[in-house]
Amino acid sequence: MWRKESLSGGRAFRRVLRRGRRIRREKLTLYFHERHGPTRVGLVVALSPRSAVTRNRARRRLRSAARLVVPASGWDVVIRADRSAATHNFQELVQEMGVAVDKVAAA
Repeated sequence: MWRKESLSGGRAFRRVLRRGRRIRREKLTLYFHERHGPTRVGLVVALSPRSAVTRNRARRRLRSAARLVVPASGWDVVIRADRSAATHNFQELVQEMGVAVDKVAAA
């Protein structure tokens, strides 16, 4: 399994959020911006979950789902999760990400 780079820095996030293609799903919103090089993934998890444990669980689940679904090269991706991402069924998260990636690939 390949390792994705992290999207870091406010400037990179803003570029993807402003210029990228947004795909809304029931539990997630994904933003895709084309680039040259390996795919970089950034996560946005709301502070509203009750504890840091819950937020980190949501991040780990989203990162694992992204490894399974997001292409290995050519994209900057920001994944914005709703408040209950830590409790959703993992297979549903993977399926929703897969549908979003398929929409971007088809365009």
